[in-house]
Amino acid sequence: AAEGGQTLHLLGRDCREDLAQALELAPDDPWINNLHGQVLLGDGRAEEAIAAFRTALRELPGEPDVPANLAEALARGGSAAEARKVLDEALERHPGHARLLNQRGNLAAADRNFAAARADYERALAADPTNAEIARNLAAVCIETDMILRAEELLGWLAEESPAADVYNLNAHLALVQGQRRRAEASLRAGLELEPRNPDLRVNLARLHLEEGDVDRARAEVQEVLAEAPGNERASRLR
Repeated sequence: AAEGGQTLHLLGRDCREDLAQALELAPDDPWINNLHGQVLLGDGRAEEAIAAFRTALRELPGEPDVPANLAEALARGGSAAEARKVLDEALERHPGHARLLNQRGNLAAADRNFAAARADYERALAADPTNAEIARNLAAVCIETDMILRAEELLGWLAEESPAADVYNLNAHLALVQGQRRRAEASLRAGLELEPRNPDLRVNLARLHLEEGDVDRARAEVQEVLAEAPGNERASRLR
């Protein structure tokens, strides 16, 4: 049941029935608890996920994915300081582990400690050079810390190897930092070709229109976003 549940989870399918059977047969099994925590976290039940991951970690202290999962659950549950402690301890055992470094970088970035975040992201990317998520995270903090050439290098690679809406969004941000409004608009539109209904790109395009004095185009874009997502806070503020 445990193996079947893990397979279903990896395939993105519902594994709850197999997981329930596995927990009944082996409630203290670390791998079953790790899977249980992942399912709970996916359901937004962070506190219960934390308990499951703690059970798994007691039996698997040397397995890096378990503290990584626990740290993610802690961060989502509002315990960022404890999440950082878990990652620090795990990185003492696995000093070059890309996922652990990336997660610690995420916590530093959330605290706007961009220098620390950049250091962790650089180490993570060195460990996993083709990881697009880490490269995007690093590019974002490079923009925040005025490391423009490094950000351009990363975004150029991402545009070729892993084009995605958030890559074009970051490239637009970088263009605006450099005062290149036409390039920013072109990048936002390129992202919208990939994801025509992406709300972040559309709100950023509306803001660009507004800053250029084209209020009607800005308003029309924002109203379309709010028609599809009435709770979008950025669109509401811009309106």
